Amino acid sequence: MVMTTNTTFDFGSSLKPLFCLEMANNHSGSTEHGIRIVEAAAAIANRTNARVWLKLQFRELSTFLHPADRGQDLSDPVTKQAIRFRETELHNSDFDVLIKSARDAGIGIYSTPFDEPSVDRCVAAGFEAIKIGSPSAYDWPLLRKIAKTGLPVIASVGGLSINEIDDVVDLFRNSGNPLALMHCVSVYPTATEDLQIDVVRQYTERYPDITIGYSGHEDPQRPEFGGLALAKGAVLFERHFGVPSDSVKLNAYSLSPEQAEEWIATTVRAGAACGGVGNERRAVEGEFDALQSLRRGIYAKHSIPAGKTVTADDIFLSAPCFEGQFHAGKYYEIVDTFTPMADIHPNLPIGLDVTKKLPKSLIISSIIARVEEALRSAQITVESETELEISHQYGIEHFYEQGAVIVNIINRDYAKKILIQFPGQNHPGHHHIQKEETFQVLHGAVDLVVDGQNNHLGPGQTKLIEPGHIHSFSSQTGVIIEEVSTTHVPGDSVYVDSSIPSDPTTRKTVLLTS
Repeated sequence: MVMTTNTTFDFGSSLKPLFCLEMANNHSGSTEHGIRIVEAAAAIANRTNARVWLKLQFRELSTFLHPADRGQDLSDPVTKQAIRFRETELHNSDFDVLIKSARDAGIGIYSTPFDEPSVDRCVAAGFEAIKIGSPSAYDWPLLRKIAKTGLPVIASVGGLSINEIDDVVDLFRNSGNPLALMHCVSVYPTATEDLQIDVVRQYTERYPDITIGYSGHEDPQRPEFGGLALAKGAVLFERHFGVPSDSVKLNAYSLSPEQAEEWIATTVRAGAACGGVGNERRAVEGEFDALQSLRRGIYAKHSIPAGKTVTADDIFLSAPCFEGQFHAGKYYEIVDTFTPMADIHPNLPIGLDVTKKLPKSLIISSIIARVEEALRSAQITVESETELEISHQYGIEHFYEQGAVIVNIINRDYAKKILIQFPGQNHPGHHHIQKEETFQVLHGAVDLVVDGQNNHLGPGQTKLIEPGHIHSFSSQTGVIIEEVSTTHVPGDSVYVDSSIPSDPTTRKTVLLTS
């Protein structure tokens, strides 16, 4: 396909609106069911004589999802939609079938790309236009990639401030891409009182040279709101759409074929009805979280020490984005300028004030990456499928202050472990009832306190700890210790702090090395 900068594009008009039916994941991972959705959309277009397009969603899940969501265990996903995305994933060849089916049926088809590889997929498919979803509407690496295609752009701007929308409009005005903006409230479903349809009018006044549309997530039983948006100046409309079956249930904001046909007919018949009296767009409770779960945030690719200016090689972009974390829209502002005041661990979010409790799976992925860094730095190799314990006596969220990682190598009449502590970590005081152990430092240094007496150990130095002797250990620089002991017996550790759970399964997370 030859890419050129378009100067005009028919986004619709009040007399002939463009209706976009969003398939999203309603195909449920089945090409056959996706074809049924295409056929239903084409039938609606024929019966209503309306201009109907079908829309897909493209994501390269191998990079779009955070590494913690790419593994086998999704019991506590970082992105709450990760399970749905992976269960309903279609391959490029499957999408090719749906695209051909739509074109054979005589309806337009296009897609929302959520990452850069998916933009290339849209271009390769020969789409007439490209859609930007609200979670990506201020994702500047993605926006610039889309601008370079020269394709007409339809951008939902849910959750953006008016200044941010101005920035988006300026980008595509300067690049020459024909642009349509869609008013959208990104809460699923959206309550009637949160629709703020008068924002359509505000956009038509602020951007008189740009087509304005409305992307709705309201109750499918309320078709009249398309008509209200039309009365306010919208000429382009979008709703989620699917075909229910015995095995496929539609969500609370997707239209069935009967509802979609009624919605289109009602919108076409719309008159002068309007909603709202000129209020500027306001934030809606729950919208921030809904957007953040799909918006890409900036994460540490590896350990970043305090005082080091962040470069592009230090970071990666993945969904979700947490409150206080730098999102993709800040990418060019922080690269080569932002200097953290504290160490940032691998796979963790980068920001000024990340206060929200992070998911356990995210922290675990960071710890594993940090362990791999430490072992690699010390030139220590551990076999795959070796048991690894993350010891977090005061909770996983406090691991980098209190805890250690234990790699269980052998446990017979004798036992061998590798203990790993990161700079600033402390392992609280405890004693063993049965086990006798000897620590030998392999890398780094440790302060080992036995019965109140500190022993500062460096590489090669050893210390015997007999049963019943209270000991704790900490490291300012990070340390790797080889522990040789008698047989390890579960429940043999008794902590000085009685608030630490005696049940090891509540203070340890056990994994296998990869």
